[in-house]
Amino acid sequence: MNPLIRSPKQMAAYIAAWLPVTAGMIYLVSGMVSCSFVDVAMLVMPAMILQMVMFGGVWYVSRATPFTAGRLAAFFIRHIISFAVLTAIWLYILMILAEALNTFLENNSLRMCFDTALPLFITIGFFIYFVAALISYLTLANEKTRRAEVALLENTVKVKETELKFLKASVHPHFMFNSLNALATLIRTQPGKAQTVCLKLAGFLRYSLSFKNDIVPLSSEIEHIKNYLSIERIRLENRLDVHWQLGDGLENEPILGFCLQPLVENAVKHGIEPLRQGGTVSLDIKCTDTQVIIEISNPLPEVRSDRPSTGQGLLILKGRLEQAYHNGARMVVHKGEKAFAIKLYLPRIRQRDEDV
Repeated sequence: MNPLIRSPKQMAAYIAAWLPVTAGMIYLVSGMVSCSFVDVAMLVMPAMILQMVMFGGVWYVSRATPFTAGRLAAFFIRHIISFAVLTAIWLYILMILAEALNTFLENNSLRMCFDTALPLFITIGFFIYFVAALISYLTLANEKTRRAEVALLENTVKVKETELKFLKASVHPHFMFNSLNALATLIRTQPGKAQTVCLKLAGFLRYSLSFKNDIVPLSSEIEHIKNYLSIERIRLENRLDVHWQLGDGLENEPILGFCLQPLVENAVKHGIEPLRQGGTVSLDIKCTDTQVIIEISNPLPEVRSDRPSTGQGLLILKGRLEQAYHNGARMVVHKGEKAFAIKLYLPRIRQRDEDV
């Protein structure tokens, strides 16, 4: 649809912009003919109303004639033909109008006025067509850019959703397999403990499956991680130890949801599980005036695991952090011979909102 008629406000603005053009045309024609100002106005005003309609029609011609470097000849030929046809129709209707007004008013001055001002009408018609085409191409380019931006945004959202689904899926298969094997053993040996594990597993899956790419309270993330570690502790028994160090009053601190899970899972999968004697996963969460600082560390086996990490989970998490915090978050990795640590520096969302 022509953008000039998409809404009553746009149409009203278009008509208002056309009024000074009509007044200027009446002034020019009255200065070059001997007809009275009233006669000129009676001829020019309907002509400009018709030209206003044709001005809007140039948009459709421009839309059907894209400006491409390889087809410049076709571009100019089509516009020349379009201008010639539209101008011929406009002048023919204008001539009929002049004849009709002569007959109605019993005055031959209007046809003489038309004949005298014909070169001016052609010149003005060309100028109006040129301006109409220019505005039309600018409008089409703007619409194309806007559609491209919308498509890019939609694709970005789809990519982030896909990455999040991949992140969740990468956690569940081997974790579920190991958890169900542990449950099968507990059901026979420790039914009460098996029930506790089932409840924790349900809480873990409920959070994972219902979660979207949102900001959540830190307490929700911590509860989710505790459910995960409790289940893993059943499987690894005394080989897995967890050390928590949480600053006071951080439970309601908003952070990006599902940002701790891949880090803790990597610590267990690539740090604790390959070690025969096990080890400790340490989680240290503290806060400054402007940042939430999260550090997760774990020991490393001397002999690397047969399942080396691809790093895909960290790359996805890094992209999610950049999107959520507008490049204000940082991820720092420290990898030594016997230990691995990763730090997240997340801007405090509450502090940023207050500053705004």
